[in-house]
Amino acid sequence: MKKPSNTEQIESQWQEIAFSAALVMRMAGNYDLFCELTGGGDSAVFRNILNLVWESVAGQNQRIDFLKQQEKLELITPDPEDFDMYGVWPALDASVALSALLSVCERWDQAELDSIVTLSSSTIESYLAAIGDEEGDRHPLLLAEQACVQQLNGIVQQSGSLSRPKVVAALKEAIKALGVSNIGLEA
Repeated sequence: MKKPSNTEQIESQWQEIAFSAALVMRMAGNYDLFCELTGGGDSAVFRNILNLVWESVAGQNQRIDFLKQQEKLELITPDPEDFDMYGVWPALDASVALSALLSVCERWDQAELDSIVTLSSSTIESYLAAIGDEEGDRHPLLLAEQACVQQLNGIVQQSGSLSRPKVVAALKEAIKALGVSNIGLEA
């Protein structure tokens, strides 16, 4: 049996990529605040790259050069050694998550896709450790992350009855409706 090409694999797994793009969109608020506070990075470029992934997932633009987008992202990824503030870490996590998403779009890798979910949760855990919060698994931010993942999974599971653009729109709207990043920053 012929192994599916990367494009075929991505086309058959677009729901997983869309789910992960929604998690990256939620983390983007962390990157945005970092840019606003430091003048570092570039929120517009970050959001544009993410929007290109959304277009690809929706089936609206299949001619995106993901390697070129990866190069653009590298130029705006914050270096923790250049900043003496905690906010660089959640911004870096958002950049790493977007980088993993671009890699998956370029060459299918389930482990990289799974790493986005892990990274989103670990960003929250690192934030809680940084602020000295000891609530553990019952912390509202972790509960909100679990609820978000469940909501996004529910949307993706309904994807059989919706067109790809409608699924993408529903995922994006769900993240916008939350109004906060994964660490509780207003989006």
